[in-house]
Amino acid sequence: MNLGSIKNKICIFVVMITKIFAFILLIFLSFGIQAQELNAYIKELTPTHDCQTLTTNFNVEFFPTPVDTLIINYGDGFKDTIPNPTYAQNFSHLYSTVGNYSITATVYKNNISDSDSKIVNVYPLPNASFVYDNYGYPGIQDTFYYSNNRYLFVSQYPNDTTHTWLINEVIQYSNTDSLGYNFKSIGNYSIKHIVNILGCTDSSSQTLEIKEHEIQIPNIFSPNGDGINDVFYIQTDGEMIYTFTVLDRNGNRVFTSESKIISWDGRTYWGELLNPGNYYYSLTPNNGETQTGVIYLAR
Repeated sequence: MNLGSIKNKICIFVVMITKIFAFILLIFLSFGIQAQELNAYIKELTPTHDCQTLTTNFNVEFFPTPVDTLIINYGDGFKDTIPNPTYAQNFSHLYSTVGNYSITATVYKNNISDSDSKIVNVYPLPNASFVYDNYGYPGIQDTFYYSNNRYLFVSQYPNDTTHTWLINEVIQYSNTDSLGYNFKSIGNYSIKHIVNILGCTDSSSQTLEIKEHEIQIPNIFSPNGDGINDVFYIQTDGEMIYTFTVLDRNGNRVFTSESKIISWDGRTYWGELLNPGNYYYSLTPNNGETQTGVIYLAR
């Protein structure tokens, strides 16, 4: 065997070994790609909970890069499909309906996939609407009175909610679905109601005009014990002190009172029942003019 023949055989052998090694390496690399782990991550999701309407923002990261496809399922019937997605791509989605939603990001590469999910909670919006009405406390004790300036404010949607009431931006009460307030002076007042539930807030404001009080004086009552109109009662402002005097038809004083409220049960101040008929009264505030008139006492 000559030297040239030996060299040829050696070259053929080297080529064969090289091909075998390359084939084995290709199989190994191919197996490595197929077996390589793929990971998807939802990052920086904010907010995770809020009220209607909630817009959440997040980005999706994946490894290794690149990947073939990214699918975002927002859990509310909407999804996005992104071919050849950008690493750490930002996403935004609006939820307008109350509920709990699962956002799922799935990446695909070489027929393998991986997913990551996060939960978003959407709470109902509270309602801060309220109504108000004038009210008072008729009675004959000085601690009870009627006031044209006393109002009750009531939430129309109490529910399990934190309530805050403000008058002219000054907090009056918290954690109650109603507010009773006696206004001390005339003028315009801003009434504000704030509600908070699960971190969701709503507010409502109304302007209330308090006008100068007008004394309302009845001209007849019937103290006969039937529980109807038994007491002569003058609706005052509950703040000013008045002097009230009653005279009979002969001009004799039969009753007098000095109080913030004025009431009379048809008796003399020594407790004697008076006969039916006309009686004459005078009403004098401590800083104003005297009013006079006639009361008819019926039994």
